[in-house]
Amino acid sequence: VDTSIHEDFFDRFTRQVHPDDQAAFMESVLDAVARAAGWQFEGRFIRADGRTIWFQGLSSPTRHGSELVFSGVILDISERKAAEMALKEEGEKYRALVEHSQDPVFIVQDEKLVFANQALSLMSGYTEEEITGRPIAELVAPEDRNEVIMRNRERMGGDAVTESYEFSVLHADKKTRIRVRMKVGLATYQGRPAAIGTFHDVTCEYQRAETLKKSEQKYRKLAELLPQIVFEMDENLKITYANHHAFSVLGLTQQDFETGIHALDYVIPSQHPLVMENVQKLLNGEPYESPEYTAIRKDGSTFPVLIYTAPILQGEELTGLWGILIDISPWKAAISARRESDERYQSLAEAAQDLIYIIDRNDTVVYVNSYGLKMLGKTPAEVIGRPRKILFCDPAASRQYQNLQRVFTTGIPLRVESTVPFPGYDIWQDTHLVPLRDTEGTIPAVLGISRDITRLKQTETALRRSNEKLSLLSSITRHDVANQLTILNGYIQLALMKEPDDAIRDFLQKIANACDTIQRQIEFTRAYQDLGKQSPGWFPLDTLIDKVKPSGVTFTSLCSGWELFADPMIEKVFFNLFDNALRHGEHVTSMIVRCEPAGNELVIFIEDDGIGIPLDEKQKIFTKGFGKNTGYGLFLVREILGITNIAIHEIGKHGSGARFEITVPRGGFRKAEPAPCGDDPLTGTG
Repeated sequence: VDTSIHEDFFDRFTRQVHPDDQAAFMESVLDAVARAAGWQFEGRFIRADGRTIWFQGLSSPTRHGSELVFSGVILDISERKAAEMALKEEGEKYRALVEHSQDPVFIVQDEKLVFANQALSLMSGYTEEEITGRPIAELVAPEDRNEVIMRNRERMGGDAVTESYEFSVLHADKKTRIRVRMKVGLATYQGRPAAIGTFHDVTCEYQRAETLKKSEQKYRKLAELLPQIVFEMDENLKITYANHHAFSVLGLTQQDFETGIHALDYVIPSQHPLVMENVQKLLNGEPYESPEYTAIRKDGSTFPVLIYTAPILQGEELTGLWGILIDISPWKAAISARRESDERYQSLAEAAQDLIYIIDRNDTVVYVNSYGLKMLGKTPAEVIGRPRKILFCDPAASRQYQNLQRVFTTGIPLRVESTVPFPGYDIWQDTHLVPLRDTEGTIPAVLGISRDITRLKQTETALRRSNEKLSLLSSITRHDVANQLTILNGYIQLALMKEPDDAIRDFLQKIANACDTIQRQIEFTRAYQDLGKQSPGWFPLDTLIDKVKPSGVTFTSLCSGWELFADPMIEKVFFNLFDNALRHGEHVTSMIVRCEPAGNELVIFIEDDGIGIPLDEKQKIFTKGFGKNTGYGLFLVREILGITNIAIHEIGKHGSGARFEITVPRGGFRKAEPAPCGDDPLTGTG
């Protein structure tokens, strides 16, 4: 205590009590005085030299006359406090270690778990509350329970018992077993004997061992099933194992194997030095390329093989080699056949009167046949390995590039008709672009086959012009005939107004009927003239049906999302079918159109609830002139569909309504997808 200050000792002492402890110190003193009871306090004290120590104050009250006096001691307990704090920190470290241990830690007392860390809860499936106080026997699988209980009792009885052994923990689900290795010893817990230990999960080790065992069995079975020779041999090249295929191919017997087989006995003598050289490289860990060997059978016949080997190690000690021997006779035969095939196809390509070429992903010419070189007026050296674009001018070169990239990107063959400039003239070409795939399925190049269709295009142009002239002539003729029919009908009406006798009236009526027939035939020629006039294209079914669906009946369409490849007059097909149902169904109140994929085809059903069509008329209704109206409606339907090989039949039951079945062949239908901007809906090309 600082004695330089001239004041009461108690005041000086109080002043040097640590500021954080002064309030508690004074409260304890005043409480002791007020109760005239003993005083005890622990706190910190700042010495005169500035060092802080821990102190403990102890005193008891006595009376001197009328005065209450406290006498006692003040002890320096700094060392004790330091020891307590160190012990607390050490305890916290061990507690943290136990709580965060990945292995379960437990204490067993009186054969019950009195402590278990979180890892044991996770392993067993019990909560910490459920596991504390639970008999240890309940955590042990029934097959191991007696052994674990007996060892615990022997240990607690002072007998020498092994500290580490394995058993299976029974999960809370009463089904799952976890194999553990337990390490346990004696300890004291809360003043009484106990067993403290840990579990280490060895389930994976057991599983690995079982897996390895099964794997060895599986791969031995696999080796027996392989169509190649699988073998093992020791460091002296003596065969220690050979699969069944080895016996079969080499002509060996079990007796040969038991007598002893040396690997060199089954390689032709001239290659023995090479075998030994490569074996030595393998043993030394040196790289080497496996050459082609010639194997020799027991009967002396030979065959080409490839041999792949690897060392067999036990730890770091080399104990032998194992390997696989592959008969490459079929490969060599296939290579020879492929070479002959390539030569044949190259001969065909060279003899072809089509331009045949191959372009790689770098837009480089890989191959052009002789006919193509002649068309280009180039030599192979001027074309092969050169960029394709230098052979043609734009826009043809750019169009070609876009088509090639489409095949590279989609992997789908493409057919294109276009004009291509060649030296001195332009040529119409029908080009097929086909992706060439490698063994991995990627497309390194595209094969192109272009046929000169210039004459065909010229013929098509001439034919189109001729048809246009015929159409014009037909149109003029129809117009003139229609005018004459109008005049004829007018004279018939004038004649009837003269009130002729019955015979003349009958003749005039027959003439009028003949005029009507001629009029219907003229109308049919107008429609039939347009048939096939334009190229077929893709048409969305739901749009076609929606445009011509009949009113006044309940109508259902179940063909959304489908497109047909058909003549542009396809709309008239559905119009005529709907119109035919309303005209001849007599009491049609509902119609339904539905689409059903059937293998490689799409079937479109058009059904109504009218009277249907008699059995003997099901084929006649599609013939020209048959029917009660013009007789051309269903005939025209079949003709329009037939342009793109679409078939139609009537399969309904008479009296229950008509049912038309339209069968669209493979390639004539698709799910509707938006075409790329600027693409032609028919060819898919810009």
